[in-house]
Amino acid sequence: MEVKKYKRRGGRKKERPEKGEEAAFAKMKALDLLLLNDRSEKMLRDKLKTYELPADAIDEAIEYVKSFNYVNDIRFVKNYVRRMAEFKSLTEIKFYLAQKGVDKDDIDEGVLMAGREMVPKKEEEVSDEEAMDALHELQIIAIKRIAGIKDDLDDLDEPGLQNIEFEGDLAGGEFEDEISDEDKDKEYEKSKKLIAKLLRKGFSYNDIKSCIVN
Repeated sequence: MEVKKYKRRGGRKKERPEKGEEAAFAKMKALDLLLLNDRSEKMLRDKLKTYELPADAIDEAIEYVKSFNYVNDIRFVKNYVRRMAEFKSLTEIKFYLAQKGVDKDDIDEGVLMAGREMVPKKEEEVSDEEAMDALHELQIIAIKRIAGIKDDLDDLDEPGLQNIEFEGDLAGGEFEDEISDEDKDKEYEKSKKLIAKLLRKGFSYNDIKSCIVN
């Protein structure tokens, strides 16, 4: 197959196949693109369109890679959720995937598949509720990550630390009294803004409350 390069606007060169070889070129390019990144069907289709290929060549290339399961929207969703659930809300993730042309049913199935794979292996089938509980744990991590919360106090569970006796102000609880009303107001406003930010990102109020308010 002969492939020529032609200059596009701006001086950049773009590959273009000889007439009659568009389908073969589309298949080759589809494989190359999938080697670089996993993509949804629509993402791959849109990228192939940038090579100004005829619609039938693109359709043939899509069917070709799908026949080898190289393009699978449910798997694409699963992998994306596994990778991003510690950083974004599921609401935000689903919105992004819908923008990439993934069908709602495929998104829902991919999300559940991601959760199922996180549950420790057992004999009986993992329920949808168990799958979502597993993802919920990642959502809590995401909230804490965005809020800058560190679980430093978990170290107090170590043997021996429970018996430490505090002296002076720490023992008498006088630290809190030293915080001015102005500082309390500033912290309150800061918390309000943080909660609003997390709500806009699609996290549930109950999860935010469990991480921040408490």
